[in-house]
Amino acid sequence: MFMNRIFKDLPIGLCHFDTDLRYLYINDWLAEINGIPADQHIGRSIAEVLPHVAEYVSKPILEVFETGTPLLGGEVSSETPAQPGVIRTFRHSFIPVRSESGTIIGVSGVVEEITELKLI
Repeated sequence: MFMNRIFKDLPIGLCHFDTDLRYLYINDWLAEINGIPADQHIGRSIAEVLPHVAEYVSKPILEVFETGTPLLGGEVSSETPAQPGVIRTFRHSFIPVRSESGTIIGVSGVVEEITELKLI
């Protein structure tokens, strides 16, 4: 319960996807950036929630599923539903989540806004 509260309130995006790239978890910070409540992400694919960035975000996640290797420090710049017309830049990292037998059963992601850092 304590960890759930921490993950929910962190000022950094956390999410987890199943093998069909459907959200199984998303914290409030990332949901707010996406402009859609967290509970409306669950069970939906990236393409359903964020069609304008799905191509850029799905590709590295699929690569993690295929290779089993984490991808760290990728970047994407785009408008968000929360702020249409404003280009924001985000750094993302994706890591595989494995079952006890070693099979990749999901991918977890961390997303951090770096718009101001890029401007500097």
